[in-house]
Amino acid sequence: MKIDNTLWQFAKEFYASTGVCDELLTLQNSWGYNVNQLIFATWLASNHLRLTRLVDVASGSKEWRQDVTSPLRQIRKLTRQLMSKNVDLQSHIGSCYQALLGAELAAEQVELEMMYTEYASAAKPAAVGVDLHSLIIGNFDFCRQAHITAGSAIDEAEQSVWNNLEKLAVGFLNN
Repeated sequence: MKIDNTLWQFAKEFYASTGVCDELLTLQNSWGYNVNQLIFATWLASNHLRLTRLVDVASGSKEWRQDVTSPLRQIRKLTRQLMSKNVDLQSHIGSCYQALLGAELAAEQVELEMMYTEYASAAKPAAVGVDLHSLIIGNFDFCRQAHITAGSAIDEAEQSVWNNLEKLAVGFLNN
């Protein structure tokens, strides 16, 4: 496995792009979407690839996320809450918080590497002439459909976040 691959480099740049982090975290924290899956879908579009299946199960990334990344995130969030309640220990708890943040980021990188190893089987070349905006919408729609349960619908607030993320992704890819 090559942990520092083109997907990881893309993820760092895309996530740091203005507004992207906020929209991705809103989708994660409010509706339970997988940020790495959305970054993966965007990266595929940047390579003119259409997402055809989620790589969660085959790559082991779903199990990794459930057993490692998500628990680290929960502990990090709890640590942040405790830091605000314990003024006398803020600097020590802050050091712990930073270490947990680093561990969570490292776990995210492992998850993306797992996805990267499976991308060839999860995507197909887009048709000639398909623009980036259409690819982004198609790849994000694939993620949405895989996420929502039968009979549920996306509400107006969620759709607004999706619209913003689509615009940001297209803008990022066009630069």
